Amino acid sequence: MCDFNGYHEASSDVFCLVKLQVINCFTIVHSIGSERVLKQRGIPIPFGEPYLGNDYETTKFVRENTTIPVVQSMEYWVSDDTQWWLMSNLPGDTLLSVWDLLNSEQQHAVIREIVDYIAQARECTRSTPQTADGAPIRDTLLGSDNRVEMMTTDKEEWYTRITPYLDGESDDLKKYFKDNYPVKPGDKFVLTHGDLNPSNIMVQDGHVTGILDWEHSGFYPEWWEWAYCLRRTQVFSNYGDLLRAELGARFGKFDSQHYFCKNYDRISWKEQHTRNKDYKFRSRG
Repeated sequence: MCDFNGYHEASSDVFCLVKLQVINCFTIVHSIGSERVLKQRGIPIPFGEPYLGNDYETTKFVRENTTIPVVQSMEYWVSDDTQWWLMSNLPGDTLLSVWDLLNSEQQHAVIREIVDYIAQARECTRSTPQTADGAPIRDTLLGSDNRVEMMTTDKEEWYTRITPYLDGESDDLKKYFKDNYPVKPGDKFVLTHGDLNPSNIMVQDGHVTGILDWEHSGFYPEWWEWAYCLRRTQVFSNYGDLLRAELGARFGKFDSQHYFCKNYDRISWKEQHTRNKDYKFRSRG
């Protein structure tokens, strides 16, 4: 089996003794016959605390509470600094691999199916941000990239976290962040995938056959999927534009929240810069 762990994930140098179905800098997937796959993912640790994500728990929740197509069987375990999933295969190809082969009508049809499934997920709600099994959930849009920071509805707690990024910024910007934090007590938190890039969607014959990789999912504010789409899917041809348009038509546009996230990005780079400046290569052992 592959000797793949958090060290390899951080360095993106992967050496494996077996033939692989898929390789990227985060995940390796092995085919086991035609019906099962074994996925391994290193637990990222060099830049902060290890975080395992919510894939197993959310996939189980989605399978039991919706008709969204997900893998029908999944076993999960952690060994040393590697996570493992043994799961059933889903038919078709990733949307990423076939997107540019689809004509405009087919692309729009697939987008509508994706948003239909998003609508179904949004029917599952909670009164606080949390994972599918009720645990605190990591903040992937307004939290740190270097540390595990959980989403909070307490604006004072959140503002305290970002205070180091505001050094040298104007009083107006500081007031803006303090007054406009968009995660509030009493909001409705809906089941959200949180990473709907086309590599996480399976299609066959022009239809969605599965949605994968729910590790960033959970019960987030209603605007979360919209904000993610605007910030993280634009690199995938016109996929992000079409998804954004359909999301806006179905659920409304959340421009003020998106604008807040963009402003947060502008200051949070300071932590990224500090991390890169201070980082020293760490070999295994």
